[in-house]
Amino acid sequence: MFKRISLVLLMLIMAGCQATGDSKDDAAAAQSFFPDLAGYTVSNTDNIQDAITTTLTGAGISTGNLLATGVILQVDNFIDCYREVGAFDARIYVEDPSADMIQEGLRPPRAGVLVIINQDRAIENLLPCLTQPPSVSDAFSAQAAQPQPCFGNGEFQFEGDTIRYIYAATDRPLCAAWESHFMTYKTG
Repeated sequence: MFKRISLVLLMLIMAGCQATGDSKDDAAAAQSFFPDLAGYTVSNTDNIQDAITTTLTGAGISTGNLLATGVILQVDNFIDCYREVGAFDARIYVEDPSADMIQEGLRPPRAGVLVIINQDRAIENLLPCLTQPPSVSDAFSAQAAQPQPCFGNGEFQFEGDTIRYIYAATDRPLCAAWESHFMTYKTG
């Protein structure tokens, strides 16, 4: 009986590991919905993710906590997999320092993080991304003067997929720009 249950579980896991054919280059991929905002420099969050992973992995190895190191690498691998299939991505927006108010020292640059999730792809790729082992190389490699922080979220439908987005910024104008961008998908 135990062997049958084990065999069924193994078959389910193997079925879950099959590629879905989704790509970060598809029209419905999360990466397709990031706005290009005039006056902002946009960066992918890979560098932050790598820095955190490297720091935590180093701490795990230095303290001998290899289990924690393995978990961190698996989470990092999962996020990379979700990016590759277009289920998730995040970008950092920082206002260009050439703006007059910034140069005059009247306020700091506006900045924020925008996360976009294709909910359908996240569900479809959950098992394949969870069960994908990390590579061996990964295992050894991390308004006026006062800003008014803001955050928000929402969703819209695109080609039958549900696209979700989450954002947070140091100042309201950046949130307003993102809200305006996503309204085009909600009304179009």
